[in-house]
Amino acid sequence: MQKLFLFTCIILILSCQQSKIKSPETCCLLKKTNKILIGKWMINSTSYIQKINNTVTVEHEVKCNACPRITFKKNNKGFMERSDLKTFPFHWRIEDDKLVLINSVKDSGIVKSGTYVIISGKNKSIQLLDSIHKIAYNLD
Repeated sequence: MQKLFLFTCIILILSCQQSKIKSPETCCLLKKTNKILIGKWMINSTSYIQKINNTVTVEHEVKCNACPRITFKKNNKGFMERSDLKTFPFHWRIEDDKLVLINSVKDSGIVKSGTYVIISGKNKSIQLLDSIHKIAYNLD
């Protein structure tokens, strides 16, 4: 019984040391993320966190009436389109498993320039999470 316990401890210690090395799944995430993003998306809602008097945290979700669209192209360019059909170009890249989005126009009023974590959702939806500004864009 002690030998089994010792063997299990050794395996656990070795596996913890190996976790610093990226697994093949992690290495391939970059390519999968590129493939996931390419195409046209509708921004159906925006979620954000609001602090009231630095004590209470409230999460809000704003649904879109006239949903803007965002298009990611293979050449790392794209554009956002408002409901009035006005478009706003941007550049994008994947860096450290995160989306870096840079608007070509100062303020598109849609998705801000920044770094986003991409969270895969249900039914081919994704969420772009800006943890600095506490904003999430929900895309279908």
